[in-house]
Amino acid sequence: MIVTNGKYAGMSKVSNESGLSLLFAVDQRSSLKKMLVADGRANALDQNLDEIKTIVTKMLIPHTSAILFVPPWATRVESPAQ
Repeated sequence: MIVTNGKYAGMSKVSNESGLSLLFAVDQRSSLKKMLVADGRANALDQNLDEIKTIVTKMLIPHTSAILFVPPWATRVESPAQ
């Protein structure tokens, strides 16, 4: 595969010094609900899931190259200061 200078520069921005991209996928709504039910919180609301995802996202931002969101939820998350 031929990688152009622009593609290489773009990939370098989201990679660590070893060339690895560290991605985090946020919207695992069904998995979160299952974990909460297993913990005795069967009445977890979507708002509760959003709060959990917001907390986890803020904690992981410094350690990831990119975070994947489902668009409706992504619009409610504050972007970190650059």
